[in-house]
Amino acid sequence: MNLTSAAYLKQLKTLHKALLIAAVIFSSVVVIIINKTSDPRKYNGELHQVFMFLAPVLAIACILLSTYLYKKSVDAINDNPGLPLAQKLVAYQTACIRRWASLEAAMLFCTIALFLTGKYYYIIFLFLVLTFFIMYAPGKEQLITHLQLNLKDRLVMEDEYAEIN
Repeated sequence: MNLTSAAYLKQLKTLHKALLIAAVIFSSVVVIIINKTSDPRKYNGELHQVFMFLAPVLAIACILLSTYLYKKSVDAINDNPGLPLAQKLVAYQTACIRRWASLEAAMLFCTIALFLTGKYYYIIFLFLVLTFFIMYAPGKEQLITHLQLNLKDRLVMEDEYAEIN
């Protein structure tokens, strides 16, 4: 049985939400742990001196990297117009996962820096990357636009019951 366009989009959205929820839960647990063990002598001040500069650089680098990887992958899909829709969607899913993985790495780094140093300074960059992660949520119109689908493929994606071949 082939996948319908609605099922494909649901899978992609579920994956995005799962990654988002995992990052939020992990960060929340770290904040709770820090609040419960708020003895500042337990935290490493030397790490803060390093992470203080590394966190913003890594956050911005991962945002830029995620955009670059996504654009490169989508351009490769669009450079091959004869590709069947099913293969385009597999490649698109890969592009989305690459984009989200880059952002997830930055969120994890900021959360671990927060955990190791006990400084809430890293939440700024965590929220910055989290904002981009939320902005990059998948959608039908975004998919159709970014993949520059032809009329036939566009109609398949717009019909939620149409099977993807």
